[in-house]
Amino acid sequence: MDYLLTITSTRWDSVQAETVRVLEQVMRRAIYEDRLDAAQSGVSSFVSFTFTEQQSALVTELATPFVLPNSFFSQELTDAAKQSARDAVKPVVQAYKAGETIVPAGEIVTPADMEAFQQLGIIQPGQRWEDLAASASVVVISAAFVPLYFYRRRRNAVLSNPKNLIVIALLFILFLVGARLFVGRTLAPYGYPIQSAALLFTALFGMEVGLVFAIP
Repeated sequence: MDYLLTITSTRWDSVQAETVRVLEQVMRRAIYEDRLDAAQSGVSSFVSFTFTEQQSALVTELATPFVLPNSFFSQELTDAAKQSARDAVKPVVQAYKAGETIVPAGEIVTPADMEAFQQLGIIQPGQRWEDLAASASVVVISAAFVPLYFYRRRRNAVLSNPKNLIVIALLFILFLVGARLFVGRTLAPYGYPIQSAALLFTALFGMEVGLVFAIP
C-alpha cells in the first residue's frame, strides 16, 4: 500500500495495463468453484518479468479479487452432452456371406467377432442345459460314491483316524477353492496343478484314498 502512494503516474498506467492483461489471461482458463484458491494463488505467475518485485506484488494484489469461478457443473447439461455424443455415433454394420470365414485360423477373436457369432446363432451366451445337467450328474455321483466308499472301508486305519479325515477335508477344500479362482480365465487353468491333489492324497494316505479323489 505504501508503494501505491508513491508510485508515479507512468508506472501506475503500466501496472493497470498489466493487471488487465493478467486478469484476461487467468480468466481464459476454466476456473471451478472448488479450485478457486488454486487459480488465485497462480495469478503471480502471469505477471511479466519486466516488472519489479513491488510492481508484481501490486499487480497480483489488484487482479486476485477479480478472479472468480467461470465454469459451473451442470448434471443436466452433462447428461445432454453424453446423449448427444451417443446419438452422433453411427452403428457399424458388418455383412457376411454364406460360407464366409468370420475369424481365420490363428487370429484373435475380438468382441466384434463374438457379437457376430451370437447374431448368427453360432454361439449362445450363458451355459446350456446339457452342460448344467452334466455338471450336476458328476456332483451327484461324486457325492454318492465318496461317502459310500469311505463307509465300506471304515475299517481302514487311515479313515478311522479323525485327524486324517480333517487333513483330507482341508486339502480337498484348499484345492477346490484354488481351482475356483481360475474360473473364467484363458490360460491360467492349465497351469493350476489340480491333478496333484490325487497324488498328494496317494502319498499321504495310500493309493486307495488317492484313487477316490482322482476319479471325479
